[in-house]
Amino acid sequence: MGHVKINFIKINGLYSYGNEKNRIDFGQNTAIVGTNNSGKSAIFKALNYFLKCMTETSSIDMKPWNQQQTHEMTIELTLNDVERQYTAEILAISAKDSSPARLAPDHIVEWLAHRLKRVEITISLADNPYLSDYRRVRYSIYLKDLGVTVCSQGHNSRDIWVCKSIEFTPRSERNTVLLYEVIEDMLKKEPAECEVDTERRVGLDWPAECKISQFPSYTNFVHSKPYNRKRIEFIIDMSGHKILDQECSFFVMMGRMLEQRFAFVSEQRKFQESNDLEMLPLNDDGSNLQGFLFWLQNGDRDKQDACSAIQEMFKNMMKPRNLSFIVSMTKSEESPEHVGLIPPPKGKVYPDRAIVQFVETYGQSQRFTDFMDIGAGVRETLFLLAKCFGRQDGVILLDEPAVNLHPTQIRQLMNQIISTDARFAQIVIVTHSPALASLEMLSSVSEIVRVARQEYSHIMQPFGEDKKWIKKNLPTFHLLKSDIMFAKKVVLVEGNSDKIFLEAILNHCSRHGDDIAVIDVGGVRSFAKFRKFLEIFDIPYGILADEDGKKQFDPKDVLEISLGSIPQAREWTDKKVCLLKKDLEGLLASLEPEMYGEIEKECTKKPERTHEFARRFFAGMSFKDTNNAALLRFIIEWSMKQ
Repeated sequence: MGHVKINFIKINGLYSYGNEKNRIDFGQNTAIVGTNNSGKSAIFKALNYFLKCMTETSSIDMKPWNQQQTHEMTIELTLNDVERQYTAEILAISAKDSSPARLAPDHIVEWLAHRLKRVEITISLADNPYLSDYRRVRYSIYLKDLGVTVCSQGHNSRDIWVCKSIEFTPRSERNTVLLYEVIEDMLKKEPAECEVDTERRVGLDWPAECKISQFPSYTNFVHSKPYNRKRIEFIIDMSGHKILDQECSFFVMMGRMLEQRFAFVSEQRKFQESNDLEMLPLNDDGSNLQGFLFWLQNGDRDKQDACSAIQEMFKNMMKPRNLSFIVSMTKSEESPEHVGLIPPPKGKVYPDRAIVQFVETYGQSQRFTDFMDIGAGVRETLFLLAKCFGRQDGVILLDEPAVNLHPTQIRQLMNQIISTDARFAQIVIVTHSPALASLEMLSSVSEIVRVARQEYSHIMQPFGEDKKWIKKNLPTFHLLKSDIMFAKKVVLVEGNSDKIFLEAILNHCSRHGDDIAVIDVGGVRSFAKFRKFLEIFDIPYGILADEDGKKQFDPKDVLEISLGSIPQAREWTDKKVCLLKKDLEGLLASLEPEMYGEIEKECTKKPERTHEFARRFFAGMSFKDTNNAALLRFIIEWSMKQ
């Protein structure tokens, strides 16, 4: 069974993304992190809008942009097996000489299917209210293995043509040639030459009754061969719904297939007490979770294996509670006695309904709990496991998942999900939660993407040597907190005492202290390693150190300060390293000698002394008139500027 996989997307002028293209490369498991309102969820919105533009002409009126001048999105997909066959079928469906629509010859479809592993779909939208819907949207699909682009002005357009590039050719320069005739001409050449000539840009100017990707109605196939009927049923099945006399273009039908292969999972759930016995995909809101599990359990061998895997993973997740789940079908309300070991659910029981019950095991005894009576976190865990492991194809897009889970459960569940092997769906996780984006998870995913925003959102993603360096070194960042990926600014310090005191300064004196992550690097030699990590992900940072670490830095990048030497703004705006001429112990002793002397007698360890000094110092300090205030204000201002 084949599946769709996203290789990369480019977003240009949609939602919070500006006119410069922002490219994201996807692996089998991808983590997208960033602060609130940075543009993470906008990536999912743009993907969803992309699919709507392919299937709904009214979607362009939604206008998911603000002041951008251009609006375009490109997705490169890898198609395997079924999707390639389907794409070849609908691409080669054609009409000739105003004859009734028919399927293309088998050899054309077969030849084309083998050359459709990678496709690149681009949708461009014109923000012009004076243009009709027909002219405001342009579609193109680039068949990479053929070097050919199929274009359309409007997805129900009669103007669909083949060309070497996405640039549109004037109508007068195009020839009226059927697409499958172009393919037949390509078949006559050697495989290395199988592409449309640069000068021969083939146009398809169809009369109203004939469209290049017109969907053949059932009436055209009543007397056709059984094999052809199977092919048309296959096309209908992949299109997601039954089409009779409605004409649809290639791009509409392609979009309907892709809709089935993409699952958008947000934080909203609509769980129900039980479900009808319908064989349907799992809804993104979880409303038919019990019915979905029932059909997995009673399906073919692959579905049964998937259900068993979900049960085993759920049991491991809930091991401290000895909790598992069972799937069954309700008994009729008229039945006077319950037959079997499973007690009926509470309340009114309807016949022929799918139910899930949770079982807590205590030695030889068991306690049963109905689906809606269990904790929300348990249902959420089961839903996410079913969503990710209950299907073996497509793309699962998780936007801020596991909101009802405890932090330890979140990490355990996400580590289980991202450790999935390649036979399951492609997983993309969007989060701004440090508990979810743990160091362990970031070390395990195929791709790490950080989104930041100033005026517009922009993407930071390591490639090449940077990606190799991240993969090699990320597991060794034992001091690295995951909130470094969500901070607007970072200040690196040498040790834990420095971290305690700087955080106390920022929290006491700055309204923006939460935007700054203070990271203890564990020694002066680790500064270089942390700097490289921050620069790869384009995270603003500064370094607060003392004289001991002076040799680690470029002198041009260093600004030295002391109680009696506070530099002017023009002297430090571009300085990344702020170097204290005294170590922290000396600085504290200079700020309040008597107080520090008392604390030094009471506390033996340096972090304890620092914490106690910060508590007493800031409890009675006024920033208005003290000489010490100038230095502390400078440290705050410098930290905020980095």
